[in-house]
Amino acid sequence: MSAWLCSNNHINLLAETIKDLNISDKSIEQIGAILYAENVRSLKTRYTNTKDLVYYHKFERIEQKKYNYFQIMKQCDCYNYQSCETSDYHETVSGEWLKDIRDLLINREDEYNNAPWGID
Repeated sequence: MSAWLCSNNHINLLAETIKDLNISDKSIEQIGAILYAENVRSLKTRYTNTKDLVYYHKFERIEQKKYNYFQIMKQCDCYNYQSCETSDYHETVSGEWLKDIRDLLINREDEYNNAPWGID
């Protein structure tokens, strides 16, 4: 399987979601930079020919409201896949933020909330 550098729009959507859900008190620009750096760190771990990869993240607002909760959660899954090549990814702030997004958003969906708790 291959991994890639997530786009600025992808990172910006996640950064805006983290900020909007009050998951972090960092600035939205700092959140984006941290997410981007974690993605790059994963690529440098996975691909030895990327050790000199230079990255630059530029934050720009996007139309977050055009994405529903499931689409945002899918972008979380994609980011997790692209950024999980380091042994400690799930313990990093990025890994924790993405878990928090999923946990908070799933509980906002009626389909999830109306599902039974246990099946007989």
